[in-house]
Amino acid sequence: MLKNITSLIVFIALLVCQQTQAQLPTSVDTIYQVIKTNSVFTASANWQTIDEMFETQLTAASNDIDSINALVEVFKKLDDVHSSITYNFKQYGHYHGMADSLREIVLPVYQYGQSQINKLATAVLNGEYMYIRLPGYQVWGNDVHQYAQDIHDSICKYAAYPIKGIVLDLRINTGGQISAMLGGLSLLLGEGKFGAAYTENGVIRYPFEIRENDFFMGDVRSADITSNCTTGYHELPIAVLIGPVTSSSGTITAIAFKNRPHTQFIGEATADGYSSGNDYYVFGENLTMNLATTYFGDRTGVVYKTVVKPDVVISGKDEFVNLSADRKVNYALMWLKSIQH
Repeated sequence: MLKNITSLIVFIALLVCQQTQAQLPTSVDTIYQVIKTNSVFTASANWQTIDEMFETQLTAASNDIDSINALVEVFKKLDDVHSSITYNFKQYGHYHGMADSLREIVLPVYQYGQSQINKLATAVLNGEYMYIRLPGYQVWGNDVHQYAQDIHDSICKYAAYPIKGIVLDLRINTGGQISAMLGGLSLLLGEGKFGAAYTENGVIRYPFEIRENDFFMGDVRSADITSNCTTGYHELPIAVLIGPVTSSSGTITAIAFKNRPHTQFIGEATADGYSSGNDYYVFGENLTMNLATTYFGDRTGVVYKTVVKPDVVISGKDEFVNLSADRKVNYALMWLKSIQH
């Protein structure tokens, strides 16, 4: 009798394990091949070593989470902190640690940024300088065009003001939908090409371009803008504020202004490892992957693979509510005023 009960328990355990494994809508090997083929780190990776590690991890896996973690180990071997897998609404990825002292500084800025997702802030400072705080944007589908239009309109409404310079604040921009951001900032970027997405080996995948205020990625119109605003904001000096929370599409937005005439970067370096562009892969309703596939270069062809650095380093002391007490904003205003003479 005991033997029969033991056999039944083993059978049930195996059945539960098989059912758990069956929750994955596609094989882990398939996802692995997508990473191996498309990762921005593919060319420099030691795939023989990674293959062996992955096979060992997968052989030892006893459930679906173990299998997902085998893919996370691949990200770890690639030192890829920007890619992740979402399974049953939980995200899995490889991330660098952070010293407690730095966390105390960065965490409040990050939390504030999360509270401001999709919430653009604009103002006129000292009567003649436009302030634009661009947070991360989490939008999809046709909403991309609408949010880009909203950003554009929020900038255009100051056309009647004697604007002499612009402060573009990207310190709380944790990324998201790049098309909404760059399309919305077309008045600042001006017409023409201003950067590109690159493979790891330096081959251009597609350029970034503004055509009649619309934002194009290659030949694809990614943000459709209707504008009655003809003011030449693209000719004005711009102070770009960045910091350790600036990441992903926030970093790419910063790169779009690198080596632009009359532009200075103020603050701290952007988040390390988050300057890549990601492609989104859907393997099922409960399984997706956000994979780093490209790097981005500025209008002069300089490619940024790690961080974007400021021209002037000012650490901490971020005051997003009381801008008059913010050291970086005050320095930006001082610099904008200085280059007018």
